[in-house]
Amino acid sequence: MTQDRLLVLGSGVLAGVVACALAGLALAGTAALAAGVFCVQVVVSLAWLAALGARGALGGFAIAVAAAAAADIVVGIEKEPDIGRAAPVVGIALVAAFLHQLSRRPRPAVTVSLAGTMSSVAFAVCAASYLALLPEGSGDKADACALLGVGVVWLVVRSNPQIFRRPPSGPLLSPLEIALYAVGVVSIGIGWYFNIRFVTENTDGWFTNPFVDDGSWQQYMKLLFDSPAAGSASGDFITANVVLLPLITIVGGLRRGIQRPWLFFVVTLFASFSFGWAFYAATVERQRRLQAAPETAVAAAGAERS
Repeated sequence: MTQDRLLVLGSGVLAGVVACALAGLALAGTAALAAGVFCVQVVVSLAWLAALGARGALGGFAIAVAAAAAADIVVGIEKEPDIGRAAPVVGIALVAAFLHQLSRRPRPAVTVSLAGTMSSVAFAVCAASYLALLPEGSGDKADACALLGVGVVWLVVRSNPQIFRRPPSGPLLSPLEIALYAVGVVSIGIGWYFNIRFVTENTDGWFTNPFVDDGSWQQYMKLLFDSPAAGSASGDFITANVVLLPLITIVGGLRRGIQRPWLFFVVTLFASFSFGWAFYAATVERQRRLQAAPETAVAAAGAERS
């Protein structure tokens, strides 16, 4: 087994251990879960900023950790946790991130630094949503969807090593890639929050049929067309998700040499429609950046000779 495979296997095992630990802490109550989530938020923020190689990473890390702690406190301190209480935290973090950039002397790579800080904050808030969902039922279904979604993303990455490799030069992720992934991840948190509320408010939250009866796909689809306004928006959304997204990602992906492009549609079944689009767009952007890298290197070499 190669070193790369060992690293992938080790990362997968570690992620599984962390998920099991958080599930166990959830049984112990909000305070224990908040402590576990905060540890994960700190590690993710540190690893994310280090992987990006963003300038001013120390200040960005401090902002992300402070935002994580504040989000966990404001979300979990009430008897009924609500992720909506984290909105002011994001606003304050954005102001702090701008002030941090203004305080840097000199200020190279401002866009990447700012995007890295705010994407770390976005990940922290998404993790805090776990606290908001703690009182809700159907946690087993949410965990299953999360694992399936992560599995599909992993398949896409493993199927396209020529795309998801470290660029020969420049940052690991471009500002556009960071923005796309951040928007996609935030959309998952928003969608899951309301999806879980739909299930728990229409059922007892446990051992329900996901296909028919209350709290099922059947009722969900019926409510999508409950009024003319809802039907108009839902019809447009279903057409885009079920027809346009697979058509564009499969045909466009095959033309670009992307392996298993149909997985971009599959991931929308477990994550969100917006995440599927964002993931595909980020993949295309990464492929474009990698293809342009050799040309840039050749041009730079020619300039040095001249």
